[in-house]
Amino acid sequence: MIESHVDTVSLKLLQIKSLIFDTQQLRRKLMQSLQELFETVSRWAGSDPESMRIAGYIAQVLNNLAKSYEERRFNDDLKELERLIQQAKELKEKEGGGG
Repeated sequence: MIESHVDTVSLKLLQIKSLIFDTQQLRRKLMQSLQELFETVSRWAGSDPESMRIAGYIAQVLNNLAKSYEERRFNDDLKELERLIQQAKELKEKEGGGG
């Protein structure tokens, strides 16, 4: 079940990354997509520390975007979020497959 959530989050992240080429409209769509992503992760996070960490990072990215839009910083934040999600996915696969 966690894998399907991670896949959903990964898909949403890909959708977010595909929006990076527009400006004002992009900003609104990114804020909306990140808010949806945050809500999705928050719903299934429960007491899972890794999921809570990802939700916290999404909130941080949203906050940075809301304060001021710096494309390079935002791209770095998206890369870090993608890394965290991949790391969580690998951890869940190890837990599920390893025993």
